[in-house]
Amino acid sequence: RFPLEVRAADDALREQFETAILRRAEEICDGAGCALSARRTYVQPATTCDPELTEALETALRDCGTEALALPSGATHDASAMADLCPVSMLFVRCRGGISHRPDEFASAEDMHAAVAVLIRAIEVLASDG
Repeated sequence: RFPLEVRAADDALREQFETAILRRAEEICDGAGCALSARRTYVQPATTCDPELTEALETALRDCGTEALALPSGATHDASAMADLCPVSMLFVRCRGGISHRPDEFASAEDMHAAVAVLIRAIEVLASDG
């Protein structure tokens, strides 16, 4: 067994990659004289973050003096489910060693305080625009 999870911000790109990787895996198996069986068990459509919310977060980050990178995420977040109900965006908090969604995930108190300050500022930005 070899599980493969493919994520992308664009559904067509994800599909294209899945097709290419399966084709290559079949070629390798044919060359090695073994068989390949593949089945898709789940598909998470890409979710686009709301530009207004994202801009508010970016403004808040600058206002708080916090440096951040734009990080496209194909992860299955609550945001994926919430996007059907309301606009969404995400603010990721740095975790030690880049480890997340595991019992040993850890974010420092300093990083958590910075994230809360950014969220508060983003709410202020959104409130002042409306």
